Amino acid sequence: MIAILPHHGEDLMIVMEIKNQEKKESLDREWIKLMQFAKSLGLTKEEVRRFIEK
Repeated sequence: MIAILPHHGEDLMIVMEIKNQEKKESLDREWIKLMQFAKSLGLTKEEVRRFIEK
């Protein structure tokens, strides 16, 4: 649980940082799932890298 005190800019920055971290962790999980799927298809890391770079 996060408690926010009204009118404190610092508190807002802390909440924003927590939200950014949560979003990053969510993206990290999605990225891992995507890489696992690519591996299950038999794609190599290099093939995935080339696809992303296009």
